[in-house]
Amino acid sequence: GAHYGSPDKDPALRLRVIDDAGRSRIPFTTGILLGIGETLADRADSLFALADAQATWGHVQEVIIQNFRAKPRTAMQNEPDLATDQYIAAVAVARLVMGEQAHIQAPPNLTDPEELNLLIRAGIDDWGGVSPLTPDHVNPERPWPHLDDLARLTQEAGYTLRERLTAHPHWIMDEQYWIDPALHGPVRALRDEHGLALEGARPSPANLGPIRPSSSEGLSSAPLAHTGHAALESAEHRLLRRAETHPDRLSEAEYASLLQFDGIALDELCRIADALRGQRVGDVMTYAVNRNVNSALYDPEQTRGGIGDAGLRAVAEEALASGATEICVQGPVDADLPGEAYFSILDALRSVSPQLHLHAYRPAEVLDAAERLAVPAAEVHRRLRQHGAGSVPGTAARILNDSLRATLSGGTDMPAQQWMDTIRTAHQQGLRSTATIVYGHIESPADVVAHMRQLAALQDDTGGFTELIPMPLVPQDSPVPIPGVTRLASRRYSRAMHAVARLMMDGRIPHIQAAWTKLGLYGAEEVLRAGADDVGGILLDGRNHPETDPEAGRSLTLHDIRGLAARLGREPAQRNTLYVRRS
Repeated sequence: GAHYGSPDKDPALRLRVIDDAGRSRIPFTTGILLGIGETLADRADSLFALADAQATWGHVQEVIIQNFRAKPRTAMQNEPDLATDQYIAAVAVARLVMGEQAHIQAPPNLTDPEELNLLIRAGIDDWGGVSPLTPDHVNPERPWPHLDDLARLTQEAGYTLRERLTAHPHWIMDEQYWIDPALHGPVRALRDEHGLALEGARPSPANLGPIRPSSSEGLSSAPLAHTGHAALESAEHRLLRRAETHPDRLSEAEYASLLQFDGIALDELCRIADALRGQRVGDVMTYAVNRNVNSALYDPEQTRGGIGDAGLRAVAEEALASGATEICVQGPVDADLPGEAYFSILDALRSVSPQLHLHAYRPAEVLDAAERLAVPAAEVHRRLRQHGAGSVPGTAARILNDSLRATLSGGTDMPAQQWMDTIRTAHQQGLRSTATIVYGHIESPADVVAHMRQLAALQDDTGGFTELIPMPLVPQDSPVPIPGVTRLASRRYSRAMHAVARLMMDGRIPHIQAAWTKLGLYGAEEVLRAGADDVGGILLDGRNHPETDPEAGRSLTLHDIRGLAARLGREPAQRNTLYVRRS
């Protein structure tokens, strides 16, 4: 075959090298060469192997999809080039397999100029190394396109051509993990605030050493000195210093300012929050093994096509056999059922094993049960405990501002004070809860800070919150269209949100959860570096009645968990709902 006499091309050896690079925290470029006799299955297997390596180590910074072009005076000079349609299809499949955050590269000199636009449309986001000075030493017969031509073509496709460094921005900006300390100075001298190449910067003896601030104003040998960034304005600098040393003394306005930080200041804010996370919970990433049940589908008489008691028991048995410690139950029962139905669901699940922790119900369902039974919410919570509930979800807090809640829900949300009062009664009845905030819609930084202050005050009073879960609004999941909101909150905002949450809740709520079902695994990793310490439930998908899980199809494997923890440099630890770690 094409690799005859090349033992270093052995796939097992290649994959071992890729894993070794990940283990060594080396941003790694890899890829596949197509059109050398492989099958379609070979191509797919190769891409999935690279995706697995990336999921485990997080170090695959780019995947090159390269097409075979016959070279004169070689053993394969008479072999046909890879067909263009096959090449474009392979690039598109690579994008799908590797995911939206991956960098997919295609060498521009190996494709005819009139077909380069197809590569962009198929999903590439990188042209690789293009030199105005030297030829492609592997393919000297195929010269690089001129940079001006490549920039024009890229712009015509709707994108801007930007120069990058050898490592991609994500890995450069996380220099403490991915870049050798000896290179921090040179790399900082060559990158801009986004991690791309600084325009006009070139290596020279003058900038090979660590970068030093040009002025000592406001700087000392204390925490910020290690960043080496003179670009931090003194006001931001002073605020960050206070956030690091006395986060409890910051005002509402100062926390609102932190939520708007970007660039170097945001990086430093996240570093401070992450360091505080390490002090409070250690270098551990916790997770729970759980299963969701939508109680709105409860159908005890089996007349509406829902799930009865036997089905609930089957779900619980399967979850228990799969290692679950929690079943989360949410959703209003059918209007024709009595309020007792809420307790009957718990009875069916609890009958399988008293070891299963039942996390039920949200404030809306508690108030619904109270109305049907004509009793106070506190009585519902008392009876929930009797029927096996161990805690309640603190979801639907949304944002604790009535005018915003009305806009976001179309007027269906309960008032903010009623949500607070219902959660308070749960805590008073011995049922702990999660705390939540939904962000990335029409709220202001001041609204976010006010929300967190209210949660903090309730925690000071009851001590009942187990964790805070910041959740970005997913526009397509919103009950009503929100004017001007068409996409998920920015990565910048998510990082700032979790960092501020860690600082504001310090000494009150010890755990900040990364809502991976909203953020995605990549987004979850970013906020886990910004103060979050927990990934929540992995959401088992079962064979028994998967339709009862409102998030069916979204689940993490233990492989995902271990890979994420390894990239963070933390130990994965399974916990139960109340954060007791499993030994």
